[in-house]
Amino acid sequence: MNRKVFLKKYFLSLMILFMISLLIFGLVFKFELTLKNVSDSIFIVNIITFVIALIFQTGATRSLMSMNYTLKTWFKRKDTKEKYESFQDYYNQHQKSHVKDMLHIIGASITFIIIAAIIGAI
Repeated sequence: MNRKVFLKKYFLSLMILFMISLLIFGLVFKFELTLKNVSDSIFIVNIITFVIALIFQTGATRSLMSMNYTLKTWFKRKDTKEKYESFQDYYNQHQKSHVKDMLHIIGASITFIIIAAIIGAI
């Protein structure tokens, strides 16, 4: 991904995470403007986003592929066995789709986590 595309995705991620943090601030903290509430609403959204993006970035979702294959063979046995002879065939076809480029989301959430820590320390 080139720098221009990365920056565009990064700033879009910043805006989306800010809007979600604002929504949490309104729903959970009823727009009660204290530094603790602002810090908490930013931190809650962005720590969850960071962990999920990190899981996708590292391809850790591949650890759940065996469970997905097992469930498919239980509930859609005929279709699954026609398409894949074994788990190895299933794994070979799906392993590449489990690694996503999420660096822009990781960067945006780290930015907000740092902001939340600074606000919380005041």
